Amino acid sequence: MPPSVASFGYANGAPPEADVVIDVRGLSHDLSRREVSNIRTQISDALRQGQSVAIGCEYGQHRSVVLANECAKALHLTPTHRDKISKPRESRRQASAALTKALHTIVNYRR
Repeated sequence: MPPSVASFGYANGAPPEADVVIDVRGLSHDLSRREVSNIRTQISDALRQGQSVAIGCEYGQHRSVVLANECAKALHLTPTHRDKISKPRESRRQASAALTKALHTIVNYRR
């Protein structure tokens, strides 16, 4: 199985199956700090060894996504993001439907 990297949020369920699961909930949102460098190295080493890596933060929207993207890009992999836009996408869908309905109402009213 080729190496893979995925991000997820612990608040949205158990981690996806992976050889290595890395919990970044305790990290600062400042991903330029030295402690993050060690985690980047750990992720990259696991990927180079052909392992699958799952990186989790609280909601799977920020820290885990950035780290997964960075490490995947460096090794020419495509990351997966289990929880990155699940909630916002639904919100956009609802907002879009409401806007469409409002526009139809306006157009029909003007006729």
